Amino acid sequence: KSCRALAPLYKLLAHDTIYAQLPIVFGEINSRPNMEFFREVGIKALPTVSVYRGGTSMGAEGLIHRQRCGPAKFKSFKLRLEDIVGEVFPEELASARRLR
Repeated sequence: KSCRALAPLYKLLAHDTIYAQLPIVFGEINSRPNMEFFREVGIKALPTVSVYRGGTSMGAEGLIHRQRCGPAKFKSFKLRLEDIVGEVFPEELASARRLR
């Protein structure tokens, strides 16, 4: 239930005009056929959101932030994502905010 309740909030965030201007990819993975993958990358509870940086690897070496994130915790994740993006892409984020 939490995954389904989180989905529309996550999709709104993924389509936010600020993030559309940045080299960021939002992804979503269906849990049922991917439980082994979740165990491999250390996800222990769903829904969980993870932020990776660089390359194509989703291993621990690229992990910046991971948070269990049901709808009640979404606001805190959104604020943390803004902080992360501001650290990684400071000029791009400032430019995107001016265009908003």
